[in-house]
Amino acid sequence: PIGQEGEICVAGAGLFLGYDDRNAPLICTSFGEMVYPTGDMGFYQPDGMLYFTGRRDRQIKLGGLRVQPERVEHALLACPGIREAAVKAYGNRLDAYLSLQEPLTEEQIRLHLRQKLPPYLLPASLFFVPALPRTGNAKVDYAALIPVSQPQIQTQPTTQTQALLLRLWTEEIGKETIGL
Repeated sequence: PIGQEGEICVAGAGLFLGYDDRNAPLICTSFGEMVYPTGDMGFYQPDGMLYFTGRRDRQIKLGGLRVQPERVEHALLACPGIREAAVKAYGNRLDAYLSLQEPLTEEQIRLHLRQKLPPYLLPASLFFVPALPRTGNAKVDYAALIPVSQPQIQTQPTTQTQALLLRLWTEEIGKETIGL
């Protein structure tokens, strides 16, 4: 129905050509039509536009790669001394929020993660909190997780190579200030 959020599904004659070998969870409707549930959530507006509202499973794209924040959370929770973990994407980076059972250093946690995860899944920032924020029904309140501090953007070169690259890119894109 118009205005009601639901899962976006794809159907039609061309559907099977792209999905037939992926073991996709196809659904047969009461009309005999095959439908592929995308995992994306959205709703129709009265003007006929379809609006995307998010993912059913928190999957995101980071640097062109599909990322499940839950995978990073599981790796963090496997680290002895971590009581709670939540991971959230901000722009093109992941941040981890951690509540500890016992003292751990950031380096100890990063060493553990490097053994468990590929580099693109390593959080850019680790934030230590007494407890994770919770919703009224005791789930992690991801909306309440905000960056404690923004990363500093380096704008001045520190090596000759950086100076050369900075000059070339500023000329190429026509901006005077860019981050390194």
